[in-house]
Amino acid sequence: MKNLVKLVGIIAFVAIIGFVFVSCEDPEPKDELDNTRWTKVEGSDTYFISFRSPDFYYGIEGKSSTSGTYTISGDKVTLKSGYNDSEFEGTISGNTMTFTDPSMKGVFTRVK
Repeated sequence: MKNLVKLVGIIAFVAIIGFVFVSCEDPEPKDELDNTRWTKVEGSDTYFISFRSPDFYYGIEGKSSTSGTYTISGDKVTLKSGYNDSEFEGTISGNTMTFTDPSMKGVFTRVK
């Protein structure tokens, strides 16, 4: 009888663990930029923008980076720096994101 109770307990435990793994899937992206990464190359530097809703991370691979928040409306994206509240506006077209502000000027290409 004790062995039967142990067996039922083990089966119940395994079932609970299995249920937890199945129910803990990756969350759906909150918007079309969530969990994406974009890059552009200038000379020997690769610039990146990574999005994790509602935050973005911008910088040069292997060097400095900064972060802030972003909003998206249609094909327009606005990045708001967490450092000095500067705002940068870009336009998304397919797998490219274009900024015209001198400090971020250029075309970023989606890589993830």
